Amino acid sequence: MFDLSKFVKQAIGNRKKPADAGMIMVGRFEERLAEKRVQVLRRAGSGFAMANSTSEWRWRPHSGKAVLDLEKEPNPHILIVGMSGYGKSTLCKSLIFEICGTGRKMMVFDVHNEHGDAIKSAGGKVLSAAHAGINIFALDGMSVADRISDLTNLFTEVYNLGNLQSALLAVCLWYTYRKVGAPSKTAMVIKQTPTISDLVDELTVFLKLSKSATERQGLRSMRSKFLPLNSPAFNGNFIEIEDLKNSVLSFSLAKLKNKEARTIYISEMLKRLYVSMKDNEKERGVRHYIMIDEAQSLIGSGNGTGEMIRRLIEEGRKYGVGLIVATHSASNLDRQIVANSSTFISFYSREPEEVEYVASLLGGGHREIMDRVRQRMMSLGKHEALMMKAGFSAPALVKTKTAAEVISKLTELGSAKDEKAGELIDNIIAFTYKPTTKNALVGKFGKEAEAQLDALVSDGRISTLQWKADGNDELWCMARRGNLSVQHEVYVRKISDGLKNLGVPNVITVNGTNKPDIIGFANGWKAAIEYETGSKPDGSTREMLSRRSSAYKEVYVFVADEHYQRYASSFGGGNIHILKFSELGELAGGFHRIGADRPGQAQQF
Repeated sequence: MFDLSKFVKQAIGNRKKPADAGMIMVGRFEERLAEKRVQVLRRAGSGFAMANSTSEWRWRPHSGKAVLDLEKEPNPHILIVGMSGYGKSTLCKSLIFEICGTGRKMMVFDVHNEHGDAIKSAGGKVLSAAHAGINIFALDGMSVADRISDLTNLFTEVYNLGNLQSALLAVCLWYTYRKVGAPSKTAMVIKQTPTISDLVDELTVFLKLSKSATERQGLRSMRSKFLPLNSPAFNGNFIEIEDLKNSVLSFSLAKLKNKEARTIYISEMLKRLYVSMKDNEKERGVRHYIMIDEAQSLIGSGNGTGEMIRRLIEEGRKYGVGLIVATHSASNLDRQIVANSSTFISFYSREPEEVEYVASLLGGGHREIMDRVRQRMMSLGKHEALMMKAGFSAPALVKTKTAAEVISKLTELGSAKDEKAGELIDNIIAFTYKPTTKNALVGKFGKEAEAQLDALVSDGRISTLQWKADGNDELWCMARRGNLSVQHEVYVRKISDGLKNLGVPNVITVNGTNKPDIIGFANGWKAAIEYETGSKPDGSTREMLSRRSSAYKEVYVFVADEHYQRYASSFGGGNIHILKFSELGELAGGFHRIGADRPGQAQQF
């Protein structure tokens, strides 16, 4: 188990208690832009006469630590800008060390999973957003009507929906809630929370009933946009709000399918945190930081995340929350985000528009300062940045930590754990060769396996599936094995177990034997039973079902609910039956009846 107190001593040095520790180091000063009085001489007759003095702004050597006192800054928000490769992400890693070293909690949204090593070294967890999800349909204290309005606005902004599409979406959302038992739009508690899959099904129904080409086109377009969201990232509440507030966490966004999915994920996660903040008493000082790296594509002025960030920027300090936003381009950010960040750090940029915008921010409208900033920005080297903060009359040049220095610190902190962790990882991979539950994994290897599992999921070496059915809520895990998916393997197992419980003997066949997933038996008669995830090309599915249809009297194909309509219309008919998982009991009853009618018709296994 990682010792946070030891980390603080090694990485940060001995400090005061967290309640008093507000100082974090950005780097070391090298130069500062300072005003100097200059005497102007003019010729008078045969000599020179002294005229009135004036002032000039010049870069001058300056030394010392560049620090921020999080308890004394007018607001705690930090904006970091600059091109890739000049030190922006390295500074973010360093700030993770510094902030966590003061005892504060952090939540990092990491587009490329660059900061996982720093988060782990700070005693935190790295979670893949593709698996650590939040159900965006959960009411969380809102009424059904308010949540529908909230989601409609979010989807409209993110996907740039037209007026007709927005109106249709709002109606579809109400039908989605109503089908899972919402008694009215004013209800604030419902027995079952719908999912993206339910919304996609409802859009499919609306599409079939549409009366005009325009309506069909709008519904078809929306359906295609929402399909990539049909994943554990948006269908399950796997993250507790208390964990968001009281932990050091990094959410790797790399495996979310597109920019829109990442935007919706961040927006909804921050919304939960924001609502939770407002329910609590006002904090004294900043106790929690949120970092958003590569923010240029996530929190622009025209999407739902920008609105959520604006609220946190404006109200965060009184609730004890600060933001660190790192981006290639400050000029593309919402102006409120820029205006409310009391610390501004700019690395090199070659884009003229961006240079001009940063110069105007750092110069505060003072033409001479803007000129000096503009010139200095164009000559910044790696790990050099211009810094402006409350109390500065003009920007200063700061040298931040290099990548080598940060990597050295990571190596120092991680080397003692590497050998033991490597052995545990090997054991986890071997144990999850076949699907197993997270509880079984932790029971086998202890609590340390939980953190390693999160890392292996984030790295893509283990896949997970959240199973919620029959009163069970299980997280299943399986090591990556070629084309086999954890969804397929778990569902095959659940179908087999379910049929046995319903009195249908069956066996799961060995992968790669070109046999059905399951062979069921009834009175000497056999049938092929398949589970399809929907990811296989239609041609391959048709060829496989043709073989099954020829070899077996009956073929039953279970599919995920969101693919049922497509499979039923494309592949169903004859002796091929397309079923939803919820129809397992119907299959068992029919299987017994057919088995009784057809004794002794078993084919060769």
